Amino acid sequence: MGDEAESTQCKSSSDSVISDASEEPMGTFFEAPEGEQASERERWILSLPVVGDAKITAHELARDDVRQAIMTAAAKQMDGWKSLSGTGHHGGVRVYRDTVEIARVQVVLDEAGACSLPNDPEQAMVLTPAVEAQ
Repeated sequence: MGDEAESTQCKSSSDSVISDASEEPMGTFFEAPEGEQASERERWILSLPVVGDAKITAHELARDDVRQAIMTAAAKQMDGWKSLSGTGHHGGVRVYRDTVEIARVQVVLDEAGACSLPNDPEQAMVLTPAVEAQ
């Protein structure tokens, strides 16, 4: 009989703890920023290990097709980019105008360390908000 009273008491005690916790949330909540959210592909490109940096001039960036201008500038500078391991993998290249990162480009590195750019700049690049300010 003492066991029943003890288990009833524990049960009612845990019920009150659960009901107290459900009344008010714990922790800090942040409101999501307004506007366009990054796609899964964009988040993946931004999370790739950085294997190099590329610079682009204002003159190169003034072209009509900004993405193609960035890919062209990256292609000219890819000689120094090396694989981080002995296996093939994807990497990210930061593209700068002056000191501001304006894009991140996905590259493919093979087992020998050779670097290549994907053919489709729409799928292989994330533009930062700073590119619009350029």
